[in-house]
Amino acid sequence: MTFLEKLDWLMERENLNKHTLAQQSGVPYTTIVGLYERGPENARLSTVNKLCAFFGVPLDYLALDEYERPEDFTPNGNTVALTCATDQETELVSLFRGLSAAARETVLTTVRGFAGNPSMQKESTKSETA
Repeated sequence: MTFLEKLDWLMERENLNKHTLAQQSGVPYTTIVGLYERGPENARLSTVNKLCAFFGVPLDYLALDEYERPEDFTPNGNTVALTCATDQETELVSLFRGLSAAARETVLTTVRGFAGNPSMQKESTKSETA
């Protein structure tokens, strides 16, 4: 898949059009339209990074044509691989990956709130922060 085919697929997955993608990702609408009109070859790295962060995909996924879906991306030595230690962690990651970008942000905000609340932390974490 090409960059634009992947971008189309990601927007379809999130039920977005170019206008809503611009609003939610912080990438100007004219920049998104320009990617389609002029091609992504001269896209700024900051633009591609914003799109990757918004969709929760690695830069290599959008940049390299060899990956069809984000799940096809296999981390290399320059990428931190995620290892889940428990079935709960695996389920959490799997469920998280199935959420829309907006829902993922909501989940992250909630988890950050829990992480900052001493009453929600494990005993070993509480004693380390005290």
